[in-house]
Amino acid sequence: MEMVSKFRATVAAFACALFVACGSTPEGASQLADVGADGWRLPDVGTGGADAGTSGDAGPSDAFFPTDTSSTGDTTNDDGGDGDAGGTPDAGDLSDSGSGTEADTPDADTPDAGASDDGVAEDAATGDSGTSDAGLADGGPADGGVVFEETPVNVPSGFLCNIPDDYVANGGDPTYVPCDVEADRFTNRDPSVLPASLRIATWNIQFGIESVTIASELQQSAEISGADLLFLQEVARNDLSSVPPNINQARDLAALLSMNYVFAVEWDRRLNADEGGEHGVAILSKYPIGGVTQIRHVPLNDWYAEDNRYGGRMTLGADLYVGGILVRAYSAHLDTRPRFPNGDGRAQQGAEILADADLPSRPSRQIMGGDLNTWTCNPTISDCTKPPAAEKVIQNILAAGWSDGTEGYTGITQLGEGFFPQRLDWLFYRGAAAKAGDAARDAKGSDHFPVYFDLLLP
Repeated sequence: MEMVSKFRATVAAFACALFVACGSTPEGASQLADVGADGWRLPDVGTGGADAGTSGDAGPSDAFFPTDTSSTGDTTNDDGGDGDAGGTPDAGDLSDSGSGTEADTPDADTPDAGASDDGVAEDAATGDSGTSDAGLADGGPADGGVVFEETPVNVPSGFLCNIPDDYVANGGDPTYVPCDVEADRFTNRDPSVLPASLRIATWNIQFGIESVTIASELQQSAEISGADLLFLQEVARNDLSSVPPNINQARDLAALLSMNYVFAVEWDRRLNADEGGEHGVAILSKYPIGGVTQIRHVPLNDWYAEDNRYGGRMTLGADLYVGGILVRAYSAHLDTRPRFPNGDGRAQQGAEILADADLPSRPSRQIMGGDLNTWTCNPTISDCTKPPAAEKVIQNILAAGWSDGTEGYTGITQLGEGFFPQRLDWLFYRGAAAKAGDAARDAKGSDHFPVYFDLLLP
């Protein structure tokens, strides 16, 4: 959660009063090079023709990932990337475009995500037909005839959003900016084998300011290491404020953990000299990823005017191909602002996710998780997981037939630095059974705790 000081000052008096009452290994996966007894680094991989206005290659960044436990710490339906689905594309196969934007015609059969007039969903998951590295027939039937196409590899070196210098001056909307999805494949999991369950975790990783510790926790934590599916928020990409700077955090972690991934931009910070890069949300999976959708949420404030950022809060949706069945997954990051005075802003944003999940083309097994920023209920006073104390967005999700993946856990997931400890992070599921999870309260590296649960299959 990012809560600027001026927002804290605005809501402090309201909060104090309120809380009294509401109480086959793909190419690249084998390229990890030993850099010593205490860590690994992925070699650089050139991008060929990618030209996004910045220099550099598309390989995972030079972030160092220790294995030592002592480490602490008007939008259109755009194709998410080029790439030959007959094999893992080299980075040089990407078209030469300023932001990685592809020229392919959108798939006319792909339904609109059903977002409201204020919220926009973009399909980013069309691709060439053929056989993918995962051994799938792209475009072939799966899970009762629902079509699955694996997301093509797309790793441009520069910005993922196509924003000319005169974009706003010429009438461009700084919230609904046209952005590609980055994607790559590192898993060695056989997608034809149906597991008994999937371990699922969500974690806000705080803009990569402790990226080394985050990587270590994802390798070694008893609760979340070996997770089959990860939802990540506040993920750094080529940003100066991460530590180390200019990392591609989603790709680095996917390579380290032998997972596939997709990443979408929440905020483009190119206008801020001390940041300069992108922050966003990601889905990492041991299984093939397709059907990617960017849901750009109804804005509750003007990020461009207030903080000189393009973009805004968003959720990234995708289908996972798991042993012949499809699972729909959402990694969400909702707003801190509840839109005073009625406080239904996050409920509006949550409704946009529910609208996408309810589309007839979506698989019946579904998972939603992320940082929903539900800070107006104080978990030290009330049970924020159920009515009447739960925020409206949580009540609406439960009323729509979703179940709480951490049923029984009523504690905090955010440390409340400068505020109070809060329950911000959630996992929900429907269309399947589950084993309730918990918060990984010993995890270090962020001001949030990861939360996790097991989805039972089939």
